[in-house]
Amino acid sequence: MKRAAAYARVSTNKQSDTSIETQFEVIENFASNGGIKIVAKYSDKITASGEKERPAFSQMIEDALTKKFDMILVYKYDRFIRDEIEDQRLMKELEKKNVFVISCSERIDTSTPAGRLQRWIISGINRFYIENLRQEIYDKTTKVAEKGYYLGGKVPFGFALKEVKDPEAARNRKIFVINESEAAVVRKIFQMFASGHSYREIIRYLNDRNIRTRKGGKWTTGTISDMLKNEKYAGIYVYRKGTKKKPHVKREDTIKVVGGCPAIVEQSIFEKARERLEKGKRQYTKPKTTALCRGIVFCGVCGAPMTRNGSKNNQQYLCSRWKNRQDTQYVGIAIKKLDHFVLNHIKNTLLSDDIDFEEMARAYNAEMSLKDASVKEKIEELELKKQELEGKIQNAIEAVLNGSPLADILQEEAAKMREEVANIVVELKKIKEQGQIYITAEMLKEKYKRYKEMLYGVPQIQRQLVLELIDKVIVYPDSYIKIIEK
Repeated sequence: MKRAAAYARVSTNKQSDTSIETQFEVIENFASNGGIKIVAKYSDKITASGEKERPAFSQMIEDALTKKFDMILVYKYDRFIRDEIEDQRLMKELEKKNVFVISCSERIDTSTPAGRLQRWIISGINRFYIENLRQEIYDKTTKVAEKGYYLGGKVPFGFALKEVKDPEAARNRKIFVINESEAAVVRKIFQMFASGHSYREIIRYLNDRNIRTRKGGKWTTGTISDMLKNEKYAGIYVYRKGTKKKPHVKREDTIKVVGGCPAIVEQSIFEKARERLEKGKRQYTKPKTTALCRGIVFCGVCGAPMTRNGSKNNQQYLCSRWKNRQDTQYVGIAIKKLDHFVLNHIKNTLLSDDIDFEEMARAYNAEMSLKDASVKEKIEELELKKQELEGKIQNAIEAVLNGSPLADILQEEAAKMREEVANIVVELKKIKEQGQIYITAEMLKEKYKRYKEMLYGVPQIQRQLVLELIDKVIVYPDSYIKIIEK
């Protein structure tokens, strides 16, 4: 039988707070139905003076970390959580010890894969919405980019922007046009490079003639190189090329529209420059391993980060402290072995096939509805009305029992009020259980499906999945591996 601690908390300045006794009653019923033994109870009262310390909570955490029980049962998660960042950190620390925090009224069991997936959604709902918003923006910008409209960023030397009407969006947008004074410089640079001049010769030519960059600076190898690689000069509109730190890295979602912007350089000269750039590239062989977990792997002995080490065909994660100073125990593991282990953990533990998305969405929406200010106000209004009616019903009953001459009328009024109370109860249940739809089962399924696709994607996509779901991987001597989830 699993052992549990029960925790309850109230704020004495909140009249609507569920009492400690009621919280414990719900927890005890949950434990009884689930075959769980409550071995300790902890409770805190936060006073109106603003006292924020929770002595019982602190003692409970201390006891939990020494494994005096297997789980912590709370009435609702907000009884455990006060500071989201700090208490989420505490949850992670507890889960390292296999002690899970379980809400008895929200049906979220974080000891299961489905529960942890739901907790990710609840604790990171903003991120979830941000991802959906990003996808919407991504789709919209894709359509706009395909028409060659300017979508932000640095305007390349030689170009300017012009505002035009977008008939489909009923708004103005910007397009690239040629800045003729700068375009002459661009053409000269391409002509010189295509005819065999070096970067140094081109830079000397420009600087000697006091031709400056748009910001008034002198030309450098970097500015010349970036210009020669920019396909916009050949009239090819390019969007989503590279990243902020690596602007020339290849991406699968890059958009290229031939004729999407005006060409500054003749196609034949641009091609000659491109051919010369291709010939000048340094040839190198990339390592065969991609190290999916790089950056989140740590030594279990000294805590130091583990770094990639070894030959191309025999790479490993190696304790960086041992590698640099050798004043600690050696810890190392083959990269392929660790990456395979982590992917299997995600597949078998976090992305199992027995998740009830309908129930998860229902529980989440019910909880989020209670956090909505307008919904809470409506619930409080109905609860107050219900209490008033129940009070009137009780008064009517007492009057009838005491022989009131208006007994018949009072009984009739009491019956009407009972019906009204019943309607309020139904309405309250509907609001609490349905409320506003913040998330649907389909949205959860899509999220889950995306994770599954990432799991079987190319190494770069698998790494994104690892970084999204795994917080840290700790490697101990003899290749014992501990995975800490986000």
